[in-house]
Amino acid sequence: MAADLVAFLRARLDEDEAYLLSNRRHLWTQRPLREVEAKRAILDAFQAVDAEVVTMLHDRRPRKYGEWDGLHKAVCHLATVYRDHPDYDEAWKP
Repeated sequence: MAADLVAFLRARLDEDEAYLLSNRRHLWTQRPLREVEAKRAILDAFQAVDAEVVTMLHDRRPRKYGEWDGLHKAVCHLATVYRDHPDYDEAWKP
């Protein structure tokens, strides 16, 4: 499920970036482009922690679980921006 959520968000960010770059002549696109970059960094951090937690599943409660949980909640909140998209999954609702 986490992989689907990340893939969904990466696709939406790619769409946002493409739209913003097509309108790059406007100064107002610079901040939204930085937001796309920041959101991708959050997704990268989540994926890194997610991969580490998956490799530690033999533990009852991996030491990175708290970090994973916080990032997972943040990523779910990022996804709600696109809740009207047909590919949005209500299971991602925070």
